[in-house]
Amino acid sequence: MMSSANAGREGGSDVSVAPSVSYSITVRLDVPSRGRAVSELTHVVEQAGGAVTALDVAPFGHERLRVDVTCAARDTDHAEAIVAALSAIAGVSLSKVSDRTFLLHLGGKIETQSKVPLRNRDDLSMAYTPGVARVALAIAAHPEDVRRLTIKRNSVAVVTDGSAVLGLGNIGPYAALPVMEGKAALFKRFAGIDAWPVCLDTQDTDEIVRTVQVIAPAFGGINLEDISAPRCFEVERRPPRPARHPGLPRRPARNGDCGAGRADQRPAGGGQEAELSPDRHGRRGRRGDRRAQAADRLGRHGRGGLRRPGRGAHRAGPASTTACGGSPSIRIPPATAAICGGRCAGGTCSSGCPRRTS
Repeated sequence: MMSSANAGREGGSDVSVAPSVSYSITVRLDVPSRGRAVSELTHVVEQAGGAVTALDVAPFGHERLRVDVTCAARDTDHAEAIVAALSAIAGVSLSKVSDRTFLLHLGGKIETQSKVPLRNRDDLSMAYTPGVARVALAIAAHPEDVRRLTIKRNSVAVVTDGSAVLGLGNIGPYAALPVMEGKAALFKRFAGIDAWPVCLDTQDTDEIVRTVQVIAPAFGGINLEDISAPRCFEVERRPPRPARHPGLPRRPARNGDCGAGRADQRPAGGGQEAELSPDRHGRRGRRGDRRAQAADRLGRHGRGGLRRPGRGAHRAGPASTTACGGSPSIRIPPATAAICGGRCAGGTCSSGCPRRTS
């Protein structure tokens, strides 16, 4: 934002910046208790080019009033000029000046809250030890359930190295933190996504990529933010994590054809899951995958969730006409293949399979 001191000229006329809430201040003043004392304050602010947005008046001592004047300025210098003009009024005593933008950032803008109540010992025993150990063991046995049983499916890491923050340039990870907090707040407010800033004290491409890889298990998406070019393109080009990352959820096949006769086999092309930044790729091709995952879970025995035979079994899309081995096959809808788990030989349902279609 340009300041009033640096206002340029366009077409031979002065160009000034209007007061902005970004430079909003609250000035606390003690004034005499007389007829026009308060109106004189607002008049001085307007004469100085500010915009009064709020006025709070309360009695203070004998024949005195305490007045909080909230006004918007053009920049920091303009705000100081307004304060000086108010202080120069006869009989007015300046108490303190607060910058509303800095007040909003005190202690940070985001926090972690529990989604479940912890009211007694029973709640604590289920949310934490010893009950949580059962969930941990279930995920260890079936890593694909991590999205269903943890915050992973709704969590995003907002990653930056502080090298290209807004229009401020390379200001480093500490100065980038309030900006990343704001981005995380936007995720929560407008998308209901739990995001957390991850400000890295490195600008080495390999270290950034490796850091993203090792923190990936806790997040469903990685948002690369305010990383300078050309490093940002190199970081984005690399895979978000190693192909054999432990605990990586498998993606069910989109149809009945599966190279190894498994409906939950990893896709071709290195076996990596396409789990990228939600603001760029997160909504691409996900709905079918989620339905197939849900169908696969509902058809498993003893892996959590309610087993509801028949639900999702007949949501048939385009039927598969060839088996994995190339032999003639029965036409198997994708949802059916996902529910049976691809356990039938050759990718086709055998005569004993309850999901066999004719």
